[in-house]
Amino acid sequence: MRMFRRIVMIGMAGGVFLGRAATPPCDPAPETPMSALTFVAFDFETSGLGPAQHRVIEIGAVRFRNGEVLARASWLINPGLPIHYYARRAHGISDEDVKDAPALEEVYSEFLAFCADDVLLAHNAPFDVRFWEEELRRTGLPAPCGPVLDTLRVFRTWFPEASSHSLEILTDALGVPGDVYHRAGDDAEHLQRIFTLKAPDLPADYAWKDLVRDARIVLRVREPAP
Repeated sequence: MRMFRRIVMIGMAGGVFLGRAATPPCDPAPETPMSALTFVAFDFETSGLGPAQHRVIEIGAVRFRNGEVLARASWLINPGLPIHYYARRAHGISDEDVKDAPALEEVYSEFLAFCADDVLLAHNAPFDVRFWEEELRRTGLPAPCGPVLDTLRVFRTWFPEASSHSLEILTDALGVPGDVYHRAGDDAEHLQRIFTLKAPDLPADYAWKDLVRDARIVLRVREPAP
C-alpha cells in the first residue's frame, strides 16, 4: 500500500478575499497568472464524520505548477481511537493499518513544510478545514499561511454540464485516469489531474482573481483563539 506522509489540509471558511481589503501575506496578487501559481492539492481521510469526535487518519498531497507535478507525499496517521465502521467502509483503512503509524504531532511539520505558502486545493474543502482546525485546537500546532480553495465549487463553475461533481464521476466523464477513490493520495491526484486538464481551456489572461471568482470564497485554516 502506497504511503504518503502527512496530514490533510484545510481550514474553515473563515476569510473571504474579494479583492477589496489588503491582500493577506501568503495570498497571490490578484493579477498573478494561474500559470505562475504553485498549488498543493490535498485530501484527508478521517476516522469518522465529526471533527470533534474523530481524527485525521490519512493525508495525501500533490504540489504542482502550470500542469507539472513537483512533488507527492502521503501519511498514514494513528488517531489513537477506533475508526468508525462507516468510515472504514468508505476508505477501507482499518485500525490494523494505522496501529504502527505515527501520531499527527510526529508528522505535522512535514505536511506543513510540504504546503509551504502555496495555494491549497481540496474537494469539499470545508470538511477538511473543520478537521484541520479541530486538530490544531487539540494539539496546539500552527496553521498554514496559504489560502484554501474548494475545488467542488470551482469544478461546478468549470464543468456546468457534469451530472455530478464528485471526483469519481468527473474523472470518468472527463477520461481522467484513476480507479482508486477515497484514499487521500489517490484523491489528491484525481483533483490535480482534473484541475490541470481544464487549464488549457481557460482564457490566456486567467489569473488568481479569476480563480477566486470561480471558487466564490477563500477558506483559511484558523488557529484557535487563546
